[in-house]
Amino acid sequence: MDGRSLGQTYIANNAAFIIFVVFDSVALFISLAVVVVQTSLIVIEQKAKKQLMFVINKLMWLACLFISVSFISLSYIVVGRHARWLAVYATVIGSLIMLTTLGSMCYCVIRHRIEESSMRNIRRASESRSRSFSMSVVSDSELFNNEYKRMYAV
Repeated sequence: MDGRSLGQTYIANNAAFIIFVVFDSVALFISLAVVVVQTSLIVIEQKAKKQLMFVINKLMWLACLFISVSFISLSYIVVGRHARWLAVYATVIGSLIMLTTLGSMCYCVIRHRIEESSMRNIRRASESRSRSFSMSVVSDSELFNNEYKRMYAV
């Protein structure tokens, strides 16, 4: 039995298996840390709540990335050398889905920030005009009543 005991794994020295174990473990413990923080902390102040959500969101994305790498590396082990094309297919499909998701989210955040910036510029211009002319071109309801446009992507 080439120096191995009964039940000993044949893939422990395989690079794909080592990647799986490391990335899966890190993803697990990041996720657990997020759960502990979310269930243990109660944040009242709005600024602190936003900061906490920012960190939690980034940690969850990191955990998702790690679990994706873990799954893909394990797929290379499971299918073996004779059906490696299946693992490549899973890698391509998974990468396309993740890139599309991240790209769409980035597009929405950037578009939102551009709109927010232009609204700030309109407010500033309106405030400076209202000081000099005592008259505002843009109504307050248009400027401040846009709650439906608020997006919190951190």
